[in-house]
Amino acid sequence: MSSKLVEFRVQYVDDVDPFNVLASLKHAEPTVPKKYEFVKGQSLYDQLPGLKRLLRARHKKVSVKLPMIVE
Repeated sequence: MSSKLVEFRVQYVDDVDPFNVLASLKHAEPTVPKKYEFVKGQSLYDQLPGLKRLLRARHKKVSVKLPMIVE
């Protein structure tokens, strides 16, 4: 891993339509964590498409939230 990269484990919870109970039951559990490397000095907004592809997320880029948990 380069010093310009920061590695995170990322997960996806499909909450696009939280009021659709039948659809939300299928996606209620987060996915298995995957490793993703963010580039230091590059905006998160510009890096979201790659992360979205990795996770196969259905969200629009403007509705994505990135809560971070440090262990």
